[in-house]
Amino acid sequence: MTKEEWKLRIPVTSGFAWLEEPIEVDVNTSLFITHCCADKNKELEQGTAEQLYIGNRNKRFYSYVKLHNYRYCTVSDKYGIITPEQIIETYNVAPSDLTEEDIVNLKLKIQSQFPNNVDSIFYYGASPSMTEFYLKLFKNVEVQNKYFITKFCYLDNVKKTCLF
Repeated sequence: MTKEEWKLRIPVTSGFAWLEEPIEVDVNTSLFITHCCADKNKELEQGTAEQLYIGNRNKRFYSYVKLHNYRYCTVSDKYGIITPEQIIETYNVAPSDLTEEDIVNLKLKIQSQFPNNVDSIFYYGASPSMTEFYLKLFKNVEVQNKYFITKFCYLDNVKKTCLF
């Protein structure tokens, strides 16, 4: 599927707008999200999402949101929304391991875990094909704005060179 086709598909399947231009961000009412990864720290049996998920996308995400002091979380196929301070057990569950019932339950879990006073979601993913499953989990979460981003520079109120 081409990028242009994905740009048309993502809003329909998930309700997220594909963001590719700089915008101003109200960090007080925004939540920055990325998903778990298969590349986990083999030295740990438990830890925070940042300690356990050591893939490049996750490292870029955690570095960026912490540097800017943004409110963030990680979405897990097992735990739903993982807050930054939450300790979890390591696991190996992929979207392909989930049944339709598991997916429905995961969507409900995410709705119940979703924090109050959030007007905008900024979901960071490296590619739409790897992120679409997770975006769909938020389809029924009611917030004013849902944005899918692949580059952090789209969050600045002035255009800058993309770092990632």
